[in-house]
Amino acid sequence: MNTITPRIFIAATRQNDGKTTASLGLIAALQQRYPRVGYIKPVGQRFVEIEEQKIDEDTVLMDSIYRLNCPLVDMSPIAVEPDFTRKYLQSSNNEALVKKIQKAFDRVAWEKDFVLCEGSGHAGVGSVFDLSNAQVAKILRAKVIIVTQGGIGKPIDEVSLNQALFEKEGVEIIGVILNKVIGSKLDSVTDFARRGFKRKGLELLGVIPHQRILSSPSLALIRDELQAELLSEPESMDGLIEDVVVGAMGGILGAVSGER
Repeated sequence: MNTITPRIFIAATRQNDGKTTASLGLIAALQQRYPRVGYIKPVGQRFVEIEEQKIDEDTVLMDSIYRLNCPLVDMSPIAVEPDFTRKYLQSSNNEALVKKIQKAFDRVAWEKDFVLCEGSGHAGVGSVFDLSNAQVAKILRAKVIIVTQGGIGKPIDEVSLNQALFEKEGVEIIGVILNKVIGSKLDSVTDFARRGFKRKGLELLGVIPHQRILSSPSLALIRDELQAELLSEPESMDGLIEDVVVGAMGGILGAVSGER
C-alpha cells in the first residue's frame, strides 16, 4: 500500500459532531497548499446507488463540490448494507476487506499530493466487523484529527475515550477541532478547552462557532430524505426550515386516510 502520500484521518466523538463539515473545510484549506487533494471514506454507512454501485453519501457530496478526479467506487470502497454485519459474523472475511481498503487508497492517492480520509464516527464504530475507525486509521497509517461538539468538560471526556482506543491501535492523534461553539462563549470555551486538552497531551487545532443555518435543512432536503409526497407545491423548495411541528394525532391520520 502507498505509504508516501501524506494523509490525515478525520474522526469524531459521535454522530452529527460536524466531521463532514470539517472535512469540507479542510479540503478547501489543503487545496491552497497541495494542488491535487484526494478523498476517501473507507467505510460508509449511509449510501446511495449510482450506476449499480453503493456509494457513501458524503463521498458523493465531496466529489460534487471539489471534482476530485477519482472514481466514486474507489473513494467509497465499503458500504455497510443492512445485512453486512450478519454476513460478516457468519463468515469473517477481514483480510479481504482490509485489502479492498488498501487498494482503494492506492488508487485514490495516485498522482495526489495529499489525501483526506474521513471516518464514520467515533473511534469504535465498526468494531463489530473488525474495521473500527481506530483500526482503519491504523490500516491507512494515518494520523488523526478528532472533531467534537463545543463545550469544555463533556468534549474532553469524550475525546479521552476515543484517545484511548486510537492509542491502543498505535494511532497518533495530532489534535482536536471543537465544533458548534456558542458565539458568546467562544473565547472562554477556547481558552479552557485548550488548557484541558493540553493536560491530555492534545492540541486544540481550531474552534468553529455555531451557525444555525448549517443545521437548518431545506424543504427539498426533507422531502427527499422522507421520500414524501407534497400535498401543496410551494413557490420554492429552497427555503430553510427552522421549526418543525409534527401532526400525528389519530384523528388527523384517520381523516387523511378516509378512516373513522
